[in-house]
Amino acid sequence: SSIPTVLVEGSDDMQVYRWIEDGVPRGVDVMATGGRINLLEIYKERAKIKVPIAFVADRDLWSFAECPAEYSEVIFTKGFSMENDVLDGSPIEQLFSAEEQDVLARCMKELSIWFAYEVEEYLTGKAYVINCFPGKILKGNPLAFDASAILPQVFRMPSAEMLKKVADDFRMKFRGKNLLALYNFLFQMRPSGRPKYSKGALLEIATKILETETKKRLIALIKKSLDSTGLVRIDGMSGLGIADSADAI
Repeated sequence: SSIPTVLVEGSDDMQVYRWIEDGVPRGVDVMATGGRINLLEIYKERAKIKVPIAFVADRDLWSFAECPAEYSEVIFTKGFSMENDVLDGSPIEQLFSAEEQDVLARCMKELSIWFAYEVEEYLTGKAYVINCFPGKILKGNPLAFDASAILPQVFRMPSAEMLKKVADDFRMKFRGKNLLALYNFLFQMRPSGRPKYSKGALLEIATKILETETKKRLIALIKKSLDSTGLVRIDGMSGLGIADSADAI
């Protein structure tokens, strides 16, 4: 490509990135690289790229550790993944009834136990699994974490510190695809006659209905990255009113 470009990770879930196209100036292309590994490999060769370019990647499990210094010019999501940043501050949870919100709060508490355990497995170099569907992890009535769902792993309670870190900031620390699946799971449990929102519909609501500070942050950083090459001036960089503070976020 010979035009300013924003490189993102996935190609299988491009819907979560489409809102970026509406936020950056016209003439900027948003392209998928087919995954995190590919994106970071291209980043290492960025000196060979002669057009303004911005790299956007999920923070992923680096949410619980430092992002490597070698990727200092990559724009990482504020939360675990792009889904977290898109869902943060969205009106989706307002679609739940008071009773459903109680169920959601319980599910978040139970899933925090499982996810904190997996994060500690990751941090200690052990095998871990974080892409489990909430309906596999949560069983019974009321819904509760079922340790047998993670076999052959042998479950142990995570440390109180890690559990608190996940639970206190669940919507940003929990894997975004799992969070989206949790919302969808609870909507699908509704009796017939009530709206059952698909994942696609939920993403549409999250990206279109409300302009959140988390999304504004990402757009500001993208514009700043494109402009920093000195090859072209990206108009409107300060139009969001947060460009000057983006580095500190």
